[in-house]
Amino acid sequence: MIGPIMVEPSQTEVEATVGRYLKFNVGGDPGAWEIATDNEAVVTVEQGGERDGATFNPGGQAVGVGEATVTLTDTAGGDALVVKVTVTE
Repeated sequence: MIGPIMVEPSQTEVEATVGRYLKFNVGGDPGAWEIATDNEAVVTVEQGGERDGATFNPGGQAVGVGEATVTLTDTAGGDALVVKVTVTE
């Protein structure tokens, strides 16, 4: 199994193939970040936070060929990260 693509806060673009997972390294409290995509046909997203006793960064999955813009917003501090995701077969 191939691990997820780790996206760092300094990245503004990332490439993935259909089926790959993305994890956004937001640091601090991952549950304080809201994640959204402008194209769910290309990238689906999942909120970060605590589940089953573990802490998860916000993430997503490349589900279709194309481009999507993923926006992460820090609800505590107002910071925002915007990442253009290009998905190929």
